Amino acid sequence: MRFNLKEGIRKLGPTGFPFEKYIGSIFSEMGYKVKLNLILRGKCCAYEIDFLAEKDDLIYVGECKYRHIAGEKIGSEIALENYARFLDLKNGNYFKKNKRIKSIIVTNTKFTSKAKKYSSCVGVDLLGWRYPSGGGLEKIIEERKLYPITILPSFKKELVDIFSSKRKMLARDALNIERMIPFIKSNLLRKQLQKIKKEAEVLLRKS
Repeated sequence: MRFNLKEGIRKLGPTGFPFEKYIGSIFSEMGYKVKLNLILRGKCCAYEIDFLAEKDDLIYVGECKYRHIAGEKIGSEIALENYARFLDLKNGNYFKKNKRIKSIIVTNTKFTSKAKKYSSCVGVDLLGWRYPSGGGLEKIIEERKLYPITILPSFKKELVDIFSSKRKMLARDALNIERMIPFIKSNLLRKQLQKIKKEAEVLLRKS
């Protein structure tokens, strides 16, 4: 199961919403106070923000970029758009002036060299597959055992939206999977729950 991490994340798709919830869960486990899918007004316009993550004096304004197709990268045009939006938000009235506000782009794939260069130049943090070096998304997941629940073989795609709506996106959430029974109408899917729980126990014990 551990070797299927990239495929497990891919199974969060095809839309990007479950991936956003998954990333929110990761930041929560890292000690951040997380808010998802907000509409915030900047100086000029209002924007939909994937997540805000706050810890101590730092607030991350997070942009999630989920990619379903293998090999697709996040390019400089996304980095440019992200930073322009961030500047407008930062110049608005939402954030307290005593907080350190930073932009971060999180993806399940890689960044192009231009996206890295530009983001580094303007002070935007990037978190993706094998980036930054020695501390990429996959390394954080492995070290903290924050595997997506979709990495478990018996977890069916029909369950993704149900678990996403309850923000139960980690494999460790399956250890208390009985709590999800009231939200699952299909008897066939309910029968899978104990198998999912056992797989989570094996994964988290062995990893």
